[in-house]
Amino acid sequence: MTRRALLAALALFAVLTVEPRAARAQDAAGADRRALLVAVSAYPGLRSDGRPRALAGPGNDVALLYRTLVEAGFASDNIRVLADTVSTDAGGQVPVSAGDPTRAAILAALDRLGD
Repeated sequence: MTRRALLAALALFAVLTVEPRAARAQDAAGADRRALLVAVSAYPGLRSDGRPRALAGPGNDVALLYRTLVEAGFASDNIRVLADTVSTDAGGQVPVSAGDPTRAAILAALDRLGD
């Protein structure tokens, strides 16, 4: 699998990751539903001069997805965000990142989704 395909799959997984038991037993306030949002904006070494390439979209996307999940009934405390940048231009609630979207941080956050 190419790096681009892996990153695309990871991004899709992050958007769709909801604790499995949430589908079976969720209360009206969404207290049992959990989500992990991952936004990677900086990719080191992708330019020919070795400088990191920064993408504008992921920071906007994570802010919009966060707001959408809250509006859909997810408790804000049950939405974990890992992002190197989060846009404040999306309007509404702005999530706070729990850390950089490293492999270790993503795996640890996935482990905590079930807690």
